[in-house]
Amino acid sequence: MTNGDSSLRQHRGDTITSSRNTRLHTLITRLQILLLGILLGALPGLYVGIPSSTDIADTQQTHPELDCDHNHALQLDTASSSSSAGSQQEQESTVKTKHPDWCPTAQCTDTDLCHPCQRRFLIVIATPRSASTTLTWMLDELPGIRMAGENNNMLTFIFNANKAVFNHSSFHRGNEERTSWGHNHIPNQTFACAAQAMIQAINPPELLLTTDRIHLADKLQEQSTIVGFKTIRFERGVDGKPQTEQEWLEKVEFVKENFPCSRILVNINSNVTRQSESFKAAKWGTISENSLRNRMLKLKRIAELFGPERAYLLDSAEWTKNVEILNAAVSWLGFDRACHFRELLQFNTAGAKGFTHSKTKLDYHSPRCKRLE
Repeated sequence: MTNGDSSLRQHRGDTITSSRNTRLHTLITRLQILLLGILLGALPGLYVGIPSSTDIADTQQTHPELDCDHNHALQLDTASSSSSAGSQQEQESTVKTKHPDWCPTAQCTDTDLCHPCQRRFLIVIATPRSASTTLTWMLDELPGIRMAGENNNMLTFIFNANKAVFNHSSFHRGNEERTSWGHNHIPNQTFACAAQAMIQAINPPELLLTTDRIHLADKLQEQSTIVGFKTIRFERGVDGKPQTEQEWLEKVEFVKENFPCSRILVNINSNVTRQSESFKAAKWGTISENSLRNRMLKLKRIAELFGPERAYLLDSAEWTKNVEILNAAVSWLGFDRACHFRELLQFNTAGAKGFTHSKTKLDYHSPRCKRLE
């Protein structure tokens, strides 16, 4: 063996040892970053989970560019320190809602990207043929509330869009990385403003058309307006099929997270015999009383999942016969007795198919009934 061969083998051995040391150092550095993130609360709570050692190994196998040199490891360490500081600021900016009467338990992560508790919402979750349209437009008569009707289960579409992105493991691993799935840190509740914007886009305020542009009729009042809508498909998927209780639970938590300053009116019809007859009259086909009863029980369970501070259960078999039962819900929303109804509207109650309106305007409005500020 020549001296050249010996030197070459020695060089290769040093290179292999150096490479192994570099990889070991990189792994140790990443574990240190992970530990630092846990201690300082730098890892996002809901959107990005804490990666396991298996995740780290998978990332290195599928993304060899992360198995980098010592200098890059130092850059990651520096980035982690900056992320920790940013996350601390994010935690410090978690504030209580400015609407304590409407959503007293809401906690909101305010950032320059989103103020999730700035807008109040009112959601009516109902079973079909339960006077939900009448309820919706009676709530719309209350000052400062702007309701809208059905939107083809838009809430579930938004929920699925969020889940498709934030539940994807590659998107998790892309947090603060320059990879094919890479992105900057996303603070908690950032998606809330996107979700809320979609609901507001399909329930806009009154607009005025001038020669040069379209603008709000009352910009000042719009800031305090409560935006609402109704859905008879909350416990259903976008395909219209029933979902499991676990899926409802996830959707309930999604609403709490992304519509933190919201109240829920859950409207059922305990008179399933009359409800079944209404289905037939509306030409919606035949549905058994047992099926309607099961659907009613699902909505009761959904009301329980939202909790008493956020959700209120109404039974149209009762409030359509006694307006004071509905007025109890009006008081629960925070309105004065001056806003109580003296009569009921009647939407989708008449005609051969039950889709004709009988009464669409209230005859009485008290000047002492004020909007909630």
